[in-house]
Amino acid sequence: MVEPATSKIRRSTYAPLAVHANPLPKMRRSAEKDVIRRVISDDEWKDRIGPVVKADKEFIIWQGTQGIVLRMNEVDVKGKFQKRLQYKNVGTSDDYFADVTKTDVDGFKADSTLLPEHLAKAATFDAKRSDDIPIGGKKPEKAPEFVVTEFANEPLSLVHHTIGTAKEKNPHLTVENAHVAAVKDLFDPKTRDVKSKAAEDKGTINARLNTAHGVGSVDNLNFFPAPSKKGKTDLDGLHGGLSLADYLTFLSNALKEGGLPVEYGTRITQMATQMASLQRLDMSQMFMRVDMDEKAFVRAVLIIDSVLSKKLAIPDVVRKTFARWWDQGASPMLPEPEMAIDDVKETDWVASGKMGKTESYSVIEGKLAKRHFAAVSAAAKSYPPPTVVAQIRADQAVVDPGK
Repeated sequence: MVEPATSKIRRSTYAPLAVHANPLPKMRRSAEKDVIRRVISDDEWKDRIGPVVKADKEFIIWQGTQGIVLRMNEVDVKGKFQKRLQYKNVGTSDDYFADVTKTDVDGFKADSTLLPEHLAKAATFDAKRSDDIPIGGKKPEKAPEFVVTEFANEPLSLVHHTIGTAKEKNPHLTVENAHVAAVKDLFDPKTRDVKSKAAEDKGTINARLNTAHGVGSVDNLNFFPAPSKKGKTDLDGLHGGLSLADYLTFLSNALKEGGLPVEYGTRITQMATQMASLQRLDMSQMFMRVDMDEKAFVRAVLIIDSVLSKKLAIPDVVRKTFARWWDQGASPMLPEPEMAIDDVKETDWVASGKMGKTESYSVIEGKLAKRHFAAVSAAAKSYPPPTVVAQIRADQAVVDPGK
């Protein structure tokens, strides 16, 4: 399904923070409702930043759109090593870390925030139904194949509404492939935030996934409302085990488990919920269609899983099946679907664009994704997996004779 790109995001006018320079001048208070005063309270500095850096982990604060990395580091002071709080710009090498002075701390508290500004601003959205207004607000000379309604200028607006203009309208909500790029950007130490989607569409996002992140292309995921028959939900032809609400919960949990601020997942879900409400749709009753987006879904989940330290509970046989598929850039490979996966040999793998022994690569791709869809969707729905606590019976305990 080819859908038009309609999002436009203004690029930032903030100048990069000069490394080793004093923090930006303190912002003035403003009576305007849309102006946010950046500030970190003493309690936030102590209770939110302190425990992280003391655990030898990095913490990101923000001045405008510029991220600043804070860390504790051992410094040689006259032959003795001492812990020092240091900082540098996001995207610069570790050579640029500098010690934080008390003046720096005061400046950071006054002029910084714990989150990027786009997470705090109200969403920009034209609250008109997509069947009431064409793309761009003007009646086109030729009606588009689809009309898309979405938030404008929002990096974390990753769900849009689509309706056809022909006889078969098929209204649905779409999770953009940009959500996969957003996850990769958020876990990239050089970015630590989502990139602007200005002037980007599904194709350019895929090009970025290929070139910048070294993973295969991902299609959009389309969720359709389940029809109701005699008061009961009809899931015929739908993957009823994973709703749109479930998938967004998985995405939020993945970001949280990966160590990102919970506000990212909250923002994504909030904007999707508002979109669904506007279109009078229930995300808990919307599902992917069978034989439609299985390939995109499996690849999206595997890419997201790849950046997480706590992995999804995906069976080993599934991981082995797709091991050379999602992370091989423009030339992924898959095993023949009828092979016993544990015994796959080098010659049994089929490259993208080539024929298998009996079927085309595309058919093999669809077969394997559909075969393992239930296992992957179950792992996503149950994420994060429960913590397994090993228990030892008293009669199995090993006693140290030296104690």
